[in-house]
Amino acid sequence: MKNFHLLCKALFLQSLILLSVCGRAYAATPQPKLFTPSQAKMSQAFASLKQFDEQGDALRVAKEDWLVATQLVNANADWQDWFRARQTAMDKWISVPRDRQDMLAGNMFKLLDPVTKMPVNFYLEMPEPARNGVNGDDYWRAWVTRIRAHNLSRIQEAARLYRLTANVKYRDWAIQQLDFYSMHYLDWPLQNWNGKARMMGQSLDEAAAVVTLIDAVRLLSDDVSLQRRQTWQSKLFMPIAQNLLDFNQGVNNIALWHACAIAMIALEYDDALLLERALNGDKGLNALLRQGVNADYLWYEGSFSYNNYVISAMMPLFIQSGLKTKSALLRSPMLLSQNMLLSPLQFRFDDGYLPTVGDTRGRSQAVDLNAFLNVARVMPTSIGVMEAQRIKNWDTLLDRAVSSSTLPVSLPVVTTGLFEASGVAILKNTSWQAFVHYAQATFAHAQAEVPSYELYAGATPISIDQGTVDYASPWHEYYFRRAVAHNVPLIDGEGQELDKEKWLVGQVSQFNASAPAITVHQNGYRAGVDVTRQIKLLDQIFVDQTHITLSANKDIRRLGSVFNTDCRLTIDDPAISGFKSASAPLGTGFSYWTEVQVANAPAKWNASLLCGRENFNAQFIVNKPHLIYRASAPATPLPKRRDAIYLELSGNEADFEIRITPQGKL
Repeated sequence: MKNFHLLCKALFLQSLILLSVCGRAYAATPQPKLFTPSQAKMSQAFASLKQFDEQGDALRVAKEDWLVATQLVNANADWQDWFRARQTAMDKWISVPRDRQDMLAGNMFKLLDPVTKMPVNFYLEMPEPARNGVNGDDYWRAWVTRIRAHNLSRIQEAARLYRLTANVKYRDWAIQQLDFYSMHYLDWPLQNWNGKARMMGQSLDEAAAVVTLIDAVRLLSDDVSLQRRQTWQSKLFMPIAQNLLDFNQGVNNIALWHACAIAMIALEYDDALLLERALNGDKGLNALLRQGVNADYLWYEGSFSYNNYVISAMMPLFIQSGLKTKSALLRSPMLLSQNMLLSPLQFRFDDGYLPTVGDTRGRSQAVDLNAFLNVARVMPTSIGVMEAQRIKNWDTLLDRAVSSSTLPVSLPVVTTGLFEASGVAILKNTSWQAFVHYAQATFAHAQAEVPSYELYAGATPISIDQGTVDYASPWHEYYFRRAVAHNVPLIDGEGQELDKEKWLVGQVSQFNASAPAITVHQNGYRAGVDVTRQIKLLDQIFVDQTHITLSANKDIRRLGSVFNTDCRLTIDDPAISGFKSASAPLGTGFSYWTEVQVANAPAKWNASLLCGRENFNAQFIVNKPHLIYRASAPATPLPKRRDAIYLELSGNEADFEIRITPQGKL
């Protein structure tokens, strides 16, 4: 175990195996395509990372052994420490009331500083804010949502502690809480700003709450009357299920969470008709997966974090189905989910991080050990099983067989490749790795970030996508989601159209893996504007060439290109006249820049990038003299900043080129 992280790091540096694909056109599709691979095909995908049983099965059925768990906690000092920590936290939580009928849930992302509008960090002992205080009602309701979400999760924890210790105080508290939510669910006002909900601020949060609540019902069923179980069913779970069923926003992660929650209710209450609807209805789990998972085994909303979020929605259902001897019903979704977990490994950078596509809050490690651990009971992988031998949690306590054996970890080598279904490409050689994002399949959780790229020199980040912050913050909608936060061309200070009715389709006209290069077209990048971008790796030189042309007319417009870097950018070319303080350029998001300066520049000039201890020369080539703006730009997590430059000229066409070359280490 102790060598696991070193092994992963070594594997990141393995030599490249380049696959050559050249000379044909590729087109992205704006609608999800049906993806229906066979079970045999899904079982063998990423086979080197899976742990097969003696019968060659990549899956296992979750088990639960409370007797062995109790014996282990009583006999093992390390497990005793783990148990005492959970017991202490639980005793503290239930020592005071945490929820009331008059508490109204809201949008959890509206926990924002009233002045800066930056997200406020929530913590469990955060005092209840005044409902009509300086922060306002939305702030209070966001706090209610967060405190209630934790209280709901504690019901499952209390039920588990009762099963482990037979201490009735945990049982009684859990029953009391289920009674409370059943009694008051229909008293809370219906909220419909995002689905239908009462107990929580949106339907997604109620679906997530079902996961822990329904498991608590299962654990407590032997200790409650049939009448009480039926009361919970009729006054809490069926009203929630009806609200979740009445959701008509198409294929997205929320709909999938709904389907899983409904299926868990149906399994616990043995409702065959409801289970059939949850799994096989037109908004059921199988239909959503057929449309929502693409041929790269990725969730089509485009974000690696949402890919894992979808997996996390299905995991409790997979475990519950095993405990209810119904896992055969979920075999195809489980095989698919296992590949969804493993697929992102082929996109990782040399420092182990994934590209930050779309609405991702915070960067993600490709080897997310917690994610692999969480699926090990039903979808064992060499990574997850190895982690299960190291970590103490409820899964590894109750299901000891999951950590009984292991296989060596061998991560897939990252190579140059085109992933048409996801609208992305990887260009990689011994000096560089570029992740190119050229098309998006859906408006949901997309950003104005195509055609953009993230760039590494080996394990050194040169320019990485910052993702975003909490969605209710204006920093999300008016900066991080916008073009100015990405390496893209701008027209009159704006990037790609963020319009559901005018969604952008990207096309690849040329892709070469043997000499890594890609050429992409964005026709209709904005109304009357077409963009072509070529990115290529010339041994030690990274080259980005962008051409902007006005297709509808030849009016004079502001044409530009923005470059954000995680390095310290210095412009000391003597050919550039002195910088002077200036207002930010006109365009959405530029108002978030600070320390803005502007200068006149010739058609060709140079800058230097200091990235850690590594130096790079950046040469900028434009078709004619232009303006340079440089500034301090927002980064994540806030209030972090980074350097940004914006090149702009007036005309009806423009060419922008960046050539970056290593200059050695300090």
